[in-house]
Amino acid sequence: MKIGKKEDLQALREKCAMYESWLRALDEHGKFDLWFKDKDSQYRYVNKHFANTMGRTKAELVERTPEDVFGADRAERVRIMDRKVMNDGLLQRVVPCDESGALEVHEENRFVVNDEQGNPVGLGLQLTQAVAG
Repeated sequence: MKIGKKEDLQALREKCAMYESWLRALDEHGKFDLWFKDKDSQYRYVNKHFANTMGRTKAELVERTPEDVFGADRAERVRIMDRKVMNDGLLQRVVPCDESGALEVHEENRFVVNDEQGNPVGLGLQLTQAVAG
């Protein structure tokens, strides 16, 4: 994108500030896990809810890999899912959180994040928790 006029630059700054405020609102008030990773599965953004779910601070998760966060065994399963999302564009699933599947489930929506030209640049996750009835 070419920027030539001072007004164009100001409009872009305002648009960026608006998007930042939306992300900040999701971070502060969202009751769901949300994260974004780059193409190498390194966390680039995590919201407060995800950090709390993981029992860590946001700083302890951002710029970390699945191996750093989960250890080698679980990290490989995470990377398999990440590759599937990068290849297929979307992964949606409902996952039981206990062995019987009776106490709680969560819904995962993993998706590809594209640049303005439609090229994949990373991954995102939106996870909601619901108690089974």
